[in-house]
Amino acid sequence: MKYLGIVGSSHLSEVEEMYVRKIIPLLINSYRLEHHFDDVGVVTGDANGVDKLVWEYVKLDEELTNNSRRYEADDKTWESFRPRNLTIVSRADSVICLTTKKKTIACYHCHEEHQRSGGCWTVKEAKKRGKDGVVIVI
Repeated sequence: MKYLGIVGSSHLSEVEEMYVRKIIPLLINSYRLEHHFDDVGVVTGDANGVDKLVWEYVKLDEELTNNSRRYEADDKTWESFRPRNLTIVSRADSVICLTTKKKTIACYHCHEEHQRSGGCWTVKEAKKRGKDGVVIVI
């Protein structure tokens, strides 16, 4: 079984949300194709925004639902998000972060010009462990 982690911004505008809804199936189906449609699962978190939209899509596909997992934080603090995100990293073979252009705070995880996101930190942690990871700015 191969697992794709998809995480990202929890604060999306209406337009950003529409874009994320369109890109999620493309990312998942591309990952399935890359792995010759072998068993593929998706792992994500329980935050609003990208995580929520990923899980909504996963729930539309029974096979994908059975192979996927949504990890929950104990509360809405970094102290809970951090271990949840590390669990996603440990389960995923590859991690994608969908984040937005800088709105208020530039990312201090990678020093790129996108909005700060725990998803970017999660990709950074995946790469430290020799896994594939990419940040996509929408």
